[in-house]
Amino acid sequence: MTLHSSEATSINLNPGKVGLCKSLEEVKLLQSAGLDLFPLKAAAKIPRDRGWRLQDYSSLDWNDYLNRGGNVGVRARPGNLFVDVDARHRGLFSLEMLKWDVDDQLDAYPKVLTGRDDGGFHLYMSVPRGVPLRNKLRNYPGLDFQGLGRYVVGPGSTHPDTGGMYTIDPSQTLEVWRRGLPPCPAGLLELLRKPPLSRQAVGGGELSCSQLEQLLAALNPEDFGQGGRHHDEWLNLAMACHEATNGDGLEEWLSWCADDLQYGTEAWEQNTARWESFGSVQTDRVT
Repeated sequence: MTLHSSEATSINLNPGKVGLCKSLEEVKLLQSAGLDLFPLKAAAKIPRDRGWRLQDYSSLDWNDYLNRGGNVGVRARPGNLFVDVDARHRGLFSLEMLKWDVDDQLDAYPKVLTGRDDGGFHLYMSVPRGVPLRNKLRNYPGLDFQGLGRYVVGPGSTHPDTGGMYTIDPSQTLEVWRRGLPPCPAGLLELLRKPPLSRQAVGGGELSCSQLEQLLAALNPEDFGQGGRHHDEWLNLAMACHEATNGDGLEEWLSWCADDLQYGTEAWEQNTARWESFGSVQTDRVT
C-alpha cells in the first residue's frame, strides 16, 4: 500500500479492493504531501476529539480508524490554504468569477471532490506564513477559504448526508500532490489579505481559538440545548464567542456543540450559518 515515486502517475487500484483500500491509499498520499491529518467522528464533519488542534495524531492507525467508519480531517497548518467550493451556494459560479478576476484558471492545484456529488470540491494551495487572511469574500458566495486553525474534510471520508465518498480528483495525477502545494495566485492572496486594523477598530479578538476551546471545555453543551430559554442562552454564548475571537472560533464552537448527543449534521449546518450571520462586527455586543 505504500506509495513510491516509481509507480504510475495516476491512481490505479485493484478492482477487488475498492472502498477501504482506496481510502487508505488516499490518506497515505496526503501524508506523503506533508499534510496534517486528524480524526473526525464517524460519517461526520466534526472533530472526534476536543483539543484536536494541538493533539499529535502521527501514530494513529488510519487503517483501523477507517475500517471502523471514521472520517478524515485535514488541518490547515502555517502556510496552508484550502478553498472550499460549495456548489449549493453558487460556489461554482463564484469560482468562475474568481478565476477571471485573479487571472488564473486554478488548474494546477490538488483537488478533492466532496461526497455530496453536486460538483463541489476543495482546492489545496500554499500561502506565505504569518499573513492574516479572510475566510470569506463578500463578492464570491459559496467559497470558503480555510487557513491556519481551520480544516476541511479529507479524502477517504463519508459524507454524512449522502453517504458518498470524498475522493481525490481522478483526473489528476499523483505528481500533482507529490510536487507539494502550489502557491496561491498573487491576485487571490491580495483579495484575502486582511487590512491592518487595530483591535479596538475591529471590536473583539481578545481570545485565540485555543483559548476559546479551553474556556468552552468547562461548560456542558447539553445545558444550552433544546428549549426557548436554553436557545437564548446558547445564542448569547455563541455571539460572545464570535465576538471574542473575531469570528475565527467557529470550529471550536462546532466541536463543543457536537458534545451534545442531540447534535447532528443538520445542526452543524444551521450553527455554521448562524455563526456567519453575526458578521465581523457586532453592534450589540455580548461579553
